[in-house]
Amino acid sequence: MSTDTPADALSAWELVTAILSRRGVSTEYILAETGFDTVDALIEWARTADAR
Repeated sequence: MSTDTPADALSAWELVTAILSRRGVSTEYILAETGFDTVDALIEWARTADAR
């Protein structure tokens, strides 16, 4: 089970989106491709998946 706090998850998300945005991929594109409405929803899904 993950021991990340929401702040840690957000920091990880910010790191990933920063890397992807340098390659021309926006947060909006990531959300559209994954089907999530918000970054928070995507983070919550990832945290739930990690906990399984």
